[in-house]
Amino acid sequence: MRVLAIANAYGAKSGWQVGEVFTATWQSVQKQTEIMVIPAVDTWGLLDYYQAIGAQKNISTAAKALSSEKSLTHEGRRYAIDLVQDTQWLGTNQRSSSESNSIISAGNTEDASIVTSSSMPESSGRVLETGEVVALPLGDSFALGVEVKLALAAKAKQIHIHLPRFTNMTDMGVGFLNALVGSEFSFTVPPALHEFRNAVKEAQQLLQETEFILTATDMQPLLGLAGMAYSWTYRGVSRQIAQDIEKLNGEWHFLWETVLPAKPALLGDTGFKEFAGVAGGLGLVLTRLTGAMIRLIGDYVWNISQIETQITGDSSPDLICYIGESWEESVPKLLQLVLDKAEQVGVPVILLTSADFLRKGEAKSLGLAGVYDLQASDFNAALVRVAQTWAW
Repeated sequence: MRVLAIANAYGAKSGWQVGEVFTATWQSVQKQTEIMVIPAVDTWGLLDYYQAIGAQKNISTAAKALSSEKSLTHEGRRYAIDLVQDTQWLGTNQRSSSESNSIISAGNTEDASIVTSSSMPESSGRVLETGEVVALPLGDSFALGVEVKLALAAKAKQIHIHLPRFTNMTDMGVGFLNALVGSEFSFTVPPALHEFRNAVKEAQQLLQETEFILTATDMQPLLGLAGMAYSWTYRGVSRQIAQDIEKLNGEWHFLWETVLPAKPALLGDTGFKEFAGVAGGLGLVLTRLTGAMIRLIGDYVWNISQIETQITGDSSPDLICYIGESWEESVPKLLQLVLDKAEQVGVPVILLTSADFLRKGEAKSLGLAGVYDLQASDFNAALVRVAQTWAW
């Protein structure tokens, strides 16, 4: 039996580690099973991905389906900053933003070494006086600015920033700008136009010599009923608070439009507005300051033709197991691709997850042969049950 496991990060384990646990657990049930693991990056795991493709001696044949070796072939130093890993906000049951946005996962992709910035300063903590601060994603993005400055000081030629749809550092990039240029702007009190213009110009000069790669887990417009703040109401935030944040976002959006309008290349990108509200408005801010466009992480990491070959080639699997902890409200793009290709060759796909983004009956309509609930406290036992059901 051949099994293809597409493993995302789960709990504290990276996609690689989840794949290793899956392999060991399955083979404890059926040793003869041939298992091929591909680590995925639907959510966090960007640094593990770079580490994997950089450490060629430790890459299995299956892992070479990862396609972004090109990002490691440029001369000079390249850095990756994964905001999803430490600052993603999934709802009002999350920890407070002040606890989570002082540490960002960052690393040098040149040698695939990982540096966790545990020594970074605390967030400047400018948040709304709502009485619900612990429950809301209202911290600032100062920590990101610190990380980018560290990379620039190391003469980085390329910086890859991976953004969550919602983050614990929602401030329209104000803290990021403060960290870069030493300004002291407050998200709740937008500055005078001339002061903001000077700060933005200085930030542009700092960033202009560096290539930026921007990726995101999902799309998110900034303003309107489908915008960032109103989308919070589906995650436990009151409509009044959403309206207050929407108003502030609009004021900051006006400043950015006035001081640094979108370049024609960005305006021509149909997805530009759809990403503006990603990561608390950083989608807008980073595209304006760097000139880079945001891509879905699946589009950046995966070579579609190679994934197709893994599923539909001469050694196609008998079963595909797609593993992940939590996604946004939409079905991951890679999962959609896998389901489409598996259907062509009649290979069943099962989903192993603790997420509840699928509505009743949707699994069958998508073409999933089964959905299995994983609990981090009993992860191995859940994998054993899956193996006992499907192994032959």
